[in-house]
Amino acid sequence: MRRYVTVALSGDGGDEAFGGYDLYWQIARIARWQVLPGYAWRQGSVLLKLLARFGIVRDHLPQRAREIAGADDTSIIQDLFCWVRDEEHKALCHSEDILPVRRFFEPQWEYCLPRLSRLERLSLQTTEVNTRLVLPNDFLFKVDTASMMESLEVRVPMLDEELFAFGLSLPHYLKVNGRTCKRVLRAIAARKLPARVAKKPKMGFAIPVDAWVDMDFRDNLRDALLGPSSTLPEFFRPQVYRPIAHEIGHSLFADCSETIRYRSKGLEQNSWELEFLCNVAAAEILLPYAKFYKDANEIPLTMDGLKYIAEKYKASLESVFIRLCEVIDKPCMVMISQFNEKSLLEMQYMVKSDTCLLKEIKEFIVPKDSKAYECIKAGWTSYQIENWKMLKI
Repeated sequence: MRRYVTVALSGDGGDEAFGGYDLYWQIARIARWQVLPGYAWRQGSVLLKLLARFGIVRDHLPQRAREIAGADDTSIIQDLFCWVRDEEHKALCHSEDILPVRRFFEPQWEYCLPRLSRLERLSLQTTEVNTRLVLPNDFLFKVDTASMMESLEVRVPMLDEELFAFGLSLPHYLKVNGRTCKRVLRAIAARKLPARVAKKPKMGFAIPVDAWVDMDFRDNLRDALLGPSSTLPEFFRPQVYRPIAHEIGHSLFADCSETIRYRSKGLEQNSWELEFLCNVAAAEILLPYAKFYKDANEIPLTMDGLKYIAEKYKASLESVFIRLCEVIDKPCMVMISQFNEKSLLEMQYMVKSDTCLLKEIKEFIVPKDSKAYECIKAGWTSYQIENWKMLKI
């Protein structure tokens, strides 16, 4: 790019000053919900649990309802921005004298709008956190790093002081209407641009880290988190953060961010893709390639052997299966299935070793006489040698 231009313009700051993020319509919904009396919240939480059980609403909604029922402004803002909850933070850190994360989300600016309603306070505080914390420490940092790498100058006209101050002075209704954000900027755009452009929904810039990073990056990440030279144990409890490494791998995949953020005891219905990515990430982080290669080719290719190696590396059997198929010198295929609506085990995905000659299959139902049907509880393992004629070479 440096061959053709020396200065580029960036739109950073427009979303912060003029209300461009989904957070701005979400806080309006929360403010309305909190007007409901306590008994309505309790009944609503019970109803949401029932709906979540049948897959009608997302699994995280009952938990979210409980969290925001009596929360103050700062707690709401913190919950919208943070991925690690207070109780998780305390369990993770060795020190009991750590300062609360909440202090970063307390309002530090003086808000000058007259007659601030609850929604206006939430809107201004959201804008402050976006501008004071996220913008300089995330977005501008990445823009600066990327532009310096290419010796490119970047200007941010939306951060002009007078323009940004004007955006901060706007009341919430001029920023958001329903789920339509950046009303003022869209109105200006409509004067000069086609409607399909001016009304176009906001689209993020998700980075395909899973496709970009190489094995060196993955090895370095694993060593930084779990290697013997890692400094994490100085500050964090290993028994707490090692399981979290399973979830850290999810952050390599943009599609999983919402489910990580609202994680609960179980995954959302029909989320086998997420589980697959989770197991891939866990395999990359927890199972070092060179060491695992040696162990995988020395153990007997049996369930007992696989359980032994899973326990040795403190990894799930699924992640061991996936890594095993990458490194083993023997023919091997692993099929991950789950119960469908007819209570039949239906294949969700399969992985094969390079020496496996079985043909790739897209749809497969495990025969009803298989011992796999005994595995109806978490942690249950049942196995035997079976001959399935449907699988062909």
